[in-house]
Amino acid sequence: MWAACMVTRLISGREVTLPPLKPAVTSRAVTAQVKAVDHWLYETALEDARVAGNDYLETMVKSMDHDNLSPADRDMLNDMLFGDERGCNLQTGEIIR
Repeated sequence: MWAACMVTRLISGREVTLPPLKPAVTSRAVTAQVKAVDHWLYETALEDARVAGNDYLETMVKSMDHDNLSPADRDMLNDMLFGDERGCNLQTGEIIR
């Protein structure tokens, strides 16, 4: 398990705290973690668009169903935040290239 204070840098230059995760041993726990990461991606992308004053990206993010992100939504959010649809390693905070 890693600390909730792990920080990574977005392509916008902002530093953000990664979502706290625990090792998941059941399918229910894995599903809960996926939902938690989806929520973090959505909220972080929305905040990043607001801070940047980018109304277009803010509207794009708001149009997503944040309770049920599609794989395409996840790819887009990761690309917005990290410059790559693969996102970042949640254990190290490093952007996956």
